[in-house]
Amino acid sequence: LERQILLSGALLVILFLYKRQTLGPLVFRILIVALVFVDLTSAHRQFQFLVKPELVTDKPNIISTSGSQKYRLFSGLPSLHPSIFTMSDRSFPEVAEAVWSSLVPNIGVFYDVDYMQEIDALSRAPYDVFLKTAKNLSPGKFYSLLGALNVKYISSYSPLPAGEVELVRHFPAYPLRLYELKRAVPRVYVVSAVEHEIGSGKTLERLGSEDFEALAT
Repeated sequence: LERQILLSGALLVILFLYKRQTLGPLVFRILIVALVFVDLTSAHRQFQFLVKPELVTDKPNIISTSGSQKYRLFSGLPSLHPSIFTMSDRSFPEVAEAVWSSLVPNIGVFYDVDYMQEIDALSRAPYDVFLKTAKNLSPGKFYSLLGALNVKYISSYSPLPAGEVELVRHFPAYPLRLYELKRAVPRVYVVSAVEHEIGSGKTLERLGSEDFEALAT
């Protein structure tokens, strides 16, 4: 509020002096541009701290993307759709390192990691159906559903319920836990049997059934 009051006062002074012809057109334009620059700089100052690239580039990734087979990562559990990440009492370099190292959406795209989530400003109808269905599933069915959707890794900020997942790495500093699903289908494969289900929600529920063999049907 103080910043807006000061900027508004400065704008009124510039307009007043220009109206009285105390300022020439050239000086007036320069001051207006300078005022906009001050406004943007002060508003975004917290994002302008320079960070050494080595904090990001020299840190090992939590997931190795070696090999030809591609799998997806589901990030941010226990929340199905993480929209905000808060790291208090940490310096800006520490936050930047934690964000890049823990592959929060959608940082992993720089490391060739694909995500299950749609983290953007616009909601997608298929993803909304997934969220509505997944939130009502038990942990066992939820793990089965993710595995049937080519998800092999789950990153979580708290321990996950027991099931078809295995804790492979723990990063107390972030904090972050990396789990691996025991049953995850490849990106592309061929099946010999077909089932037909009416409705997207019913289809996802069937994919999440613990007796459903995704590699066969």
